[in-house]
Amino acid sequence: AISLYKLTPYSYQTEINELQSDFQIISFEEVYGRGRYIWDEPKTMKITLKTDEMLPNVYLQFLASQVGNSIYSRDSIKKDYKQIIERIQSISFITDYVKNHKNTILDIYYFNNKGINKYNIDGVNKNPDEWKRQDAYIESLKRYEKNNIEPSFDIQKAIKTSERNDCGCNYRFDNEFIEKSIFFELSDKETKENSVWFLLPNDYVLLYIMQGKKVLDYEYTKFGEFKGIQYPCVMFDTKGQIVER
Repeated sequence: AISLYKLTPYSYQTEINELQSDFQIISFEEVYGRGRYIWDEPKTMKITLKTDEMLPNVYLQFLASQVGNSIYSRDSIKKDYKQIIERIQSISFITDYVKNHKNTILDIYYFNNKGINKYNIDGVNKNPDEWKRQDAYIESLKRYEKNNIEPSFDIQKAIKTSERNDCGCNYRFDNEFIEKSIFFELSDKETKENSVWFLLPNDYVLLYIMQGKKVLDYEYTKFGEFKGIQYPCVMFDTKGQIVER
């Protein structure tokens, strides 16, 4: 039986069909739940698209929110997709990996009218008010050293947890900068290894989330101590070299 969430997008069949002028439509469905893509968005359709410009295992995921009785206009993605695909596929160390690993899927995301949304930005970058809270917390911890008091907890671990909650990856990008980024995801169909990345406006690439034993050819131990979901927050330059903070 076809699930209800598979049927819902047929309400927008006319709008979805408009994409056929530029794309091959692979599939479409409603996005349910809260995850790494959306949070409290309106009802959202995920439409998987393909063009001749894309490598065989590269796909464009168009997440279009409900607007009135329709879904978000298709004009923006039609205008932007060629540049977005070109920019992502010009990241040589990513595309070389994808070309050599046929089980790896590269999904490029487009949220209504841009390559990133507020939920992504909140996760990876947070905002100035939360940065101030982190700075105040770090300042408050200095009293232990100042008063020669031995804390009952691991200060460095506490700072790291607080940083994750209030600063995301703690690069503290200006909002105007991070809003021009492109969210993309690598998934291995066999191993289920998965990673989330952002292509920044300056062409640096930020590895935000990884899950599994490896990301690209890096073992998980390069970025952390466990194989579950972790947040490496590692920056790469255009040649695939790690950029130290």
